[in-house]
Amino acid sequence: MENINLVKLLAPLFEKAKKVDEFEFCCTILRVRGCEGPGWDPLVESSQFINQIGLLLNAPLESDLKKRLLLSLYCHATEIDDVYGIIANLLRITKGERHSMDYFRYVKDDSRREIKYPNQKINEIKKLATGTGFEKIAEVMNYFLVKNVRNAFYHSDYNLYKEDFNIRHGEGVLIDGIITPAVPFEWLIPRANMGINFAVETIQLTQKYRRSYKKEKIVPARIQADGGIEDLILRVKSGYGLIGFGSLTAEEKEKYKSKTNTASLKP
Repeated sequence: MENINLVKLLAPLFEKAKKVDEFEFCCTILRVRGCEGPGWDPLVESSQFINQIGLLLNAPLESDLKKRLLLSLYCHATEIDDVYGIIANLLRITKGERHSMDYFRYVKDDSRREIKYPNQKINEIKKLATGTGFEKIAEVMNYFLVKNVRNAFYHSDYNLYKEDFNIRHGEGVLIDGIITPAVPFEWLIPRANMGINFAVETIQLTQKYRRSYKKEKIVPARIQADGGIEDLILRVKSGYGLIGFGSLTAEEKEKYKSKTNTASLKP
């Protein structure tokens, strides 16, 4: 599992969602969620944190310190809401559904509980992936999430001893059919690296697709009150790529009237 190429795993999902409904795809890579001023985007902080800790991990530090930094980064990366939200929305779009500004807030797990923890989100993503051809993504996410290690680290209820991550009070981890509180780093580190890299690649692909938009473009969008379709224009900015969308002005309607493609999308 640790040898999986995450770009090859994730990029086809981005491509498929874009092909099915480009407007909803753009809402997802823009992470549309209403009005918000600068300085309030946690994904910016997460990206900086990942980059900075990554630099430290490449420095000549003591082995135990590197493990602690790696675990801190792993716990942070597997907690990023937008990573789960982007994947969930892309899967929904491939099935003909709409982008949701806060998808997990409006669904419940099998026990009718609010979905707010990573393991719950992965279970929901597994359901969304069923029948889409992207089931492997959910399998990878399930592989890298080790809930009991995350809990022990967050609650300072662990000890690094020789080659193990020892969970002091919490439930152990199922490894080779046995639940053990002593989690070998040989088993844990590949999963931690996979979780970190999954977040990194999801963020980088999102940024890549935003930057891929070089020119304004007309796309059909299901935005009318009755579910009807209206052409919108994707707004771009040099150096940034896609920055938003809007209704066409009278001048733009005249300019693009021969290029509109409303009929290509069914309500």
